[in-house]
Amino acid sequence: MAVCAEVSKKSFAGAVVPYQFPFLQMGLFLLVLFGMEVVLSVWMVRRQKKQSLIEQMRAQS
Repeated sequence: MAVCAEVSKKSFAGAVVPYQFPFLQMGLFLLVLFGMEVVLSVWMVRRQKKQSLIEQMRAQS
């Protein structure tokens, strides 16, 4: 803790600045990440439904 206070004092002209975790940015990042996951999953399922079972088996091998 003392090291953090020293770094903070040197960086911000003697004023100790408390560190705050960026919860808002992290929440937005996770929201976008899960949103992309849902979009890609729905897209893949729809694409799979358009292909016949034989075409899907040929694509895998």
